[in-house]
Amino acid sequence: VVLLDMGANVSCKPKHLVQFALMGSTYASHVLKRERPRVALLSNGHEASKGTDELRRAHQQLTQLDLNYLGYLEPQALPMGRCDVFVTDGFVGNIALKLSEGVVEALMQRMKRQLSQRWWSRLIGPLLKRALAPLREEVDWRSVGGAPVLGLSSTVMICHGSSDAEALCA
Repeated sequence: VVLLDMGANVSCKPKHLVQFALMGSTYASHVLKRERPRVALLSNGHEASKGTDELRRAHQQLTQLDLNYLGYLEPQALPMGRCDVFVTDGFVGNIALKLSEGVVEALMQRMKRQLSQRWWSRLIGPLLKRALAPLREEVDWRSVGGAPVLGLSSTVMICHGSSDAEALCA
């Protein structure tokens, strides 16, 4: 999933959100090999009255473009794969990113704690750990390394503030 913006631009004009949609669609098409990527505005509801004035104006402009534009999608659609490119301002995008990381980490910690509380779950824990390793790798932000800053004349990658050697080499 491509999320634009994740924090570089805290507040955005509608034209910037439209530019993000175009860049994100191009990136998803060429780099992620998605044919006709699905693009949506990340909003607090799917109704036309939802979102900020900037989102509503960007929505009007996006409906006029030759994009596979779905309209507004709510945050729960982000991890569900309902869209290839989510567009929002950097304030909301950064919160969505960090909340997602926190939810994944909290679930992993809770699962580990639950598996260590009973004798029988301690027996199956190592088997589950091995079976769930691909999922752990898929949701681990360290396996991504960083995110490209689109729209610049050269390649720039932004890494997580707490990136370690594993994340930087990903």
